Amino acid sequence: MSSDYFRVIKTPTAPSIASIIAVKYDEIELSLVKPTTTDGPIAYYKVKNLTTDIISQFSPSLFTAIVISGLQARTSYSFSITAVSIDGISSAASLSQMVTTEAISEIHISPPDAPPPPISTPTVTSVTATSGSRLGGTSITITGTDFASGATVSIGGNPATSVTVVSSTSITAITPAHALGSTNIVVTNSDSGIGTGTGLYTFTGAVCNGSFTCVVGDTGPGGGQIFYVDSVTGFNCGPGNTSTGSSSGGLCHYLEAAPDSGSSSWAGGFYIWSGNTSVLIGTTSAAIGSGYSNTLAMIAQDSTTAKAGTISQAFRGPNNLSDWYLPSKDELNQLRLQRALIAGLVSDLYWSSTEDGFNYSWMQSSSNGGGRDYGKGSNFRVWPIRAFGVPSTPTIAGVSASSGSRRGGTSITITGTGFVSGAIVTIGGTAATGVTVVSPTSITVTTPLHSPGTVDVVVTNSDAGTATGTGLYTFNFVTCDGTFTCIVGDTGPGGGVIYFVDNVTGFSCGTTHTTTGSPTGGLCHYLEVAPSGWNTGIDPVISWAIPANYMTAVSGITADATANNSTAALGLGYANSLAILLQGNDTSTAAGVARAYGGGSRNDWYLPDTAELNVLCQWASGLVQDVATPCTGGPILFGGFASWLYWSSSTAAGHDNWAWYQYFSAGAQDMTNKYYDLASVRPIRAF
Repeated sequence: MSSDYFRVIKTPTAPSIASIIAVKYDEIELSLVKPTTTDGPIAYYKVKNLTTDIISQFSPSLFTAIVISGLQARTSYSFSITAVSIDGISSAASLSQMVTTEAISEIHISPPDAPPPPISTPTVTSVTATSGSRLGGTSITITGTDFASGATVSIGGNPATSVTVVSSTSITAITPAHALGSTNIVVTNSDSGIGTGTGLYTFTGAVCNGSFTCVVGDTGPGGGQIFYVDSVTGFNCGPGNTSTGSSSGGLCHYLEAAPDSGSSSWAGGFYIWSGNTSVLIGTTSAAIGSGYSNTLAMIAQDSTTAKAGTISQAFRGPNNLSDWYLPSKDELNQLRLQRALIAGLVSDLYWSSTEDGFNYSWMQSSSNGGGRDYGKGSNFRVWPIRAFGVPSTPTIAGVSASSGSRRGGTSITITGTGFVSGAIVTIGGTAATGVTVVSPTSITVTTPLHSPGTVDVVVTNSDAGTATGTGLYTFNFVTCDGTFTCIVGDTGPGGGVIYFVDNVTGFSCGTTHTTTGSPTGGLCHYLEVAPSGWNTGIDPVISWAIPANYMTAVSGITADATANNSTAALGLGYANSLAILLQGNDTSTAAGVARAYGGGSRNDWYLPDTAELNVLCQWASGLVQDVATPCTGGPILFGGFASWLYWSSSTAAGHDNWAWYQYFSAGAQDMTNKYYDLASVRPIRAF
């Protein structure tokens, strides 16, 4: 049986032109709408240029957008389109709108995009500091080439801070926090150009007292390397190997090994385990933290010096701590595991404090880790360690004496809380002496030598816990007669204030201005000014000479055309004053009233010459003292002087009726008539 298959032939419907635009001077783009009725696939489209009668054929894949090219500029075109399938050809689409191509001059052809600028190629060649704390904060300068403004810096992958591009060859930055180890320095310019300095910076251990989390490789409070860390749970420690054994009264978290370099480092050596090698002690604990109690038990049984236990406990290290000990078995093994940190820990056998019977204790090789019990009388190496935890937090409440001599020697008691045996005390940054921790709330000390002023008192416990008493103590000026070194501001032998000091060369002085003119028969080193109120009131304002001597030169005084502010003139005022009185001037005159002053039961007060008056003016205004530099005056800070004129004992060359004075608030030195009662007087003396 057979059957026939009949297919209805169905030509496609006409496509339509949705839009037509001129895209170039020689191209037009047609947008089409696909035929909606067809039984077979469209084979192609035929587009007829109705202006030129040229027919073009296009793939059906382009039915949405057909580009007709090869056209003429400034020419009008319209098009029709038909669809072709296996069943035939559609009717033609409606004619398109007429569109005109542009003139060539109207076409705006964008120039090709400029190639991007080349990426910079910075280089990093060196850095000023090649290592620093893992905590960061180290200032460095990076040297290289082609650095650009806005560049960033990373060190070991962590961004540096305070990055400043100083120039194309220099960048300053501050290092970030980072784990220990050697790292690369990378400079990245804003255009993504990168320069790398390989291995240029090494992050080293920090100084860590437990107030933040320490890591293996840090330096501990005792100045040694931290080789074991248990920052999570902690461990028993201390003299009794307890949970309150740390210096702050809690668990310990860290072990540090004695330092092998620097001042007060561990010297190494071979030692017998103990002075008693045949009696059981009971120091059998091998645990982390038990070495301290083991060591103290060893010493309690036999305190013979220079044995493994006694030599370890006697070690103090650079920070003078007293809790070093011989490590237990487990502590010694941890030390061995980190032996690369300690160059002095040579490959050899080392004692532990862990006992293993009457005659034996545990020792271990630092190289291969092998260990065994061995006779206590054997000589093996020793390496002290210490344990510590979170530092103590002492406080300072007050001091028994709030002031004392700048020369020190004052006994004071510091009260507070949390003081620990072995604490040190500084006052104004200088170490106090005779420090005794009486109790956790009291310390007695003797104050050190210090410059005058109000300072802080600082207590630092042996675990580096620190307390500061701000401004609790004042160092005062002292009365100084020259038997020790006086300073400006001290009280002199005459009860005045020492205002000038020359402790190096000294100067001539005395009644005849000689090198033996001092009260002790030598050079003078100090000038002392009478105190404010020396004359039971304000400084007297009087004339320089009596009327009979106004116009007469003073015999014995070398008159000066300019103010004689030289070191040679220091001390000359005494001889000048005697010459003025010898002329017949009395206590109604400047030199006479100065010589009549007897402060401190001294009879050697006098009227200063220009050089002595000049440095007095400098001191009164708080200026740097220099004999040859004219005083510039200013507000009166010291001495209670009037902001006015003060007489000197120096006379003026070419003017027998003139003498020199100094204007304290302005600093100027000048000459005026001796009979004017318009200048003040302040006596001085030299010693």
